[in-house]
Amino acid sequence: MTFSLADQVKLFSRLCWDSLAGNPPRRASLQMTEACNLHCKMCTFWQYDGPTPSTDQLKQVVLALEKIGVKHINLWGGEPFLHEGIVEIFRFIKERGFVLAIITNGTKMTEEKLRASVEYLDEITFSIDSPHAAVHDRIRGAKGSHELIVANIERFLELREEIHGPGSRHPDLTIDCTIQRDNIEHIHEMIEFAERFGADLVFDPAQIQGYGNRLNEKLTQIGAEVRWEAMDRLRGLSAAGKRINSVGNLDIADAYLAGREITTPCFFPYIGMLVNPWGEVIYCWGWDKKMGNVLDGDFRARWNSREYKDLRKQTLRCEMDRCKRCGFSMVRWPDAPGYQVLSTLFGLRIAIGRG
Repeated sequence: MTFSLADQVKLFSRLCWDSLAGNPPRRASLQMTEACNLHCKMCTFWQYDGPTPSTDQLKQVVLALEKIGVKHINLWGGEPFLHEGIVEIFRFIKERGFVLAIITNGTKMTEEKLRASVEYLDEITFSIDSPHAAVHDRIRGAKGSHELIVANIERFLELREEIHGPGSRHPDLTIDCTIQRDNIEHIHEMIEFAERFGADLVFDPAQIQGYGNRLNEKLTQIGAEVRWEAMDRLRGLSAAGKRINSVGNLDIADAYLAGREITTPCFFPYIGMLVNPWGEVIYCWGWDKKMGNVLDGDFRARWNSREYKDLRKQTLRCEMDRCKRCGFSMVRWPDAPGYQVLSTLFGLRIAIGRG
């Protein structure tokens, strides 16, 4: 999603207040289900065979997030549209005043769910790994998935105009693309593909550690010349104004794919929380360490514990080895407006004991 100057000022103001107050993040990524209908090469959630959370269970987690001050909820999975109660969850979340977003593989969206998405969501992200159907389907492990997701995006755009009026960009549309060995040689073609739908485009390299990510090093074993040519082309397109990652962000992705250590600070623990369907807080996208449960009394006490503060400090300073090998480049903003302000702000938070 593209942030205006007003959006950035509002974000920094809130972060300043939260830092002084020692508050948990205002943004939470809530996992609707761990189940998934695709067999993606970079993911393990499709192997999940545990219980599906009830709609009431998810509502209780939403209420707990509201209690600790969360204002923005991003739904994800597995595949969130597999959950039969998703329309009810949309309605429940919006009735409580949250900003609501979702990320989906785009293959399980009925007409009812598409219409509800347009009516209730503020942001929607579709995961697509290639403009070429055969490549995307191979990565996602499901023939026909590319054709289906394209059809659903086109229907989404039709409904957006029907419900919100011609030219409306609400809900905001983003396409997320995972860079890996199978698609890197034509990854730049995703830009024209995203422009076809008027969507922002976000790249992130395939992960081989963390919550739901498969330890498959072959995904990132890419020849140096192929990698450099592809990433340099993306940097040039970004510098020319294409609606993709910043140049600095792409530098981090390139460093990760090249196997170099990354030392750029990560702000995720201060800005967002990763919450599973049972209310458990996962430390971050790149580490599945559980840090308590929002349903267990006052999570603020856990948030302000010495262990949690020490881990956030190590993450901000990129001191842990796992952080130096983490490819989640979108949680690091090396050349974003206000980057130095954020670095100073969170450093001050540590200095005054708010961790």
